[in-house]
Amino acid sequence: MKKCPYCSAEILDDAEFCLYCMRQLSDKTAVKNKTLKPYWPFALIGTLLALLTCAIILLILNGGKNTPSGHSSINKNSTMILSSLNPPTSEENIEINSENISGENQTFNNNSVEASTPHTNKNDFDSAHTESTTNENSSTTDDGKTDDPPSSPIIDNSSNGERVDESSSEQASSTPTPSKKEEPTKPTWEVKAVDGGVEITGIENYNATGSYEVPSQIDGKTVIGIGLQAFYYEQDLKSITLPDTLKYIDEQAFANCNSLTEIIIPANVTEIKSNAFMSCRQLTRVYIKSGKVTIANYAFSNSYQRNVTLTIYAPSSVMDKFTALSYDAEYVEWNG
Repeated sequence: MKKCPYCSAEILDDAEFCLYCMRQLSDKTAVKNKTLKPYWPFALIGTLLALLTCAIILLILNGGKNTPSGHSSINKNSTMILSSLNPPTSEENIEINSENISGENQTFNNNSVEASTPHTNKNDFDSAHTESTTNENSSTTDDGKTDDPPSSPIIDNSSNGERVDESSSEQASSTPTPSKKEEPTKPTWEVKAVDGGVEITGIENYNATGSYEVPSQIDGKTVIGIGLQAFYYEQDLKSITLPDTLKYIDEQAFANCNSLTEIIIPANVTEIKSNAFMSCRQLTRVYIKSGKVTIANYAFSNSYQRNVTLTIYAPSSVMDKFTALSYDAEYVEWNG
């Protein structure tokens, strides 16, 4: 225990406000850690770029070396042009087979076989070219119409590549797919077990609206209290609905909730402890339904801790004008 430097009252060692004179004992100072700019990502990126460049160069060099000399890619037109420009003599024989061509994916059609036949002049070349063109267009019918390509079979992956008909595929596509089960919503509140049930100790999952409703039961246990500093410095808390099962509101439960504008205290609440609503700068209305609640002397903040005028609505058995004046608040008799 230590003493307040202003009123000499005994207070807790880690207290930030005096519970008797309501003065602040220490200021919170936000310390920003100065972080150094990391340079290692730039060094890592530079190293990766250098390695990538070296790999590309090696691939280019190896690709040139692995290409067999004298075996270039042979197509129909290039072979026929070469044969026309360089007609072989009668003593030379040009043989093209699969062993002289590297690569498993290179194939020859009828036109490439014709390239092995020597052409002695340009007329021979033209006639061979005309004949190859005729062979390519041989699939055209006499009436000028071309045969439609056969439709590719529909392959069902689940049947090991077996052919299935279109009707079965349409039936499979029309079958509705089961919808995914929605994941259960996570609990919103942090709780603590106490005698008679549980008390709320904080918010686990926040929402964008800032409005919350405390349930009467959590995991089958009755919510009977709002714990110590449960919503301390919750700046985004705008409104909250408390359950009828609530019996007490602990110290500094809603302290410094500067966005909270009004609150309703349920009828079963029997105790509102000291500084429960301390420094709620926008709190304008407090509705107290309980006619047998004990309110601590410093339960609500004074005018210098608020930016608005506070009005307390309560039964005359728990509040009057003089008691409201101790909080620099106005009083209106209200019986719920």
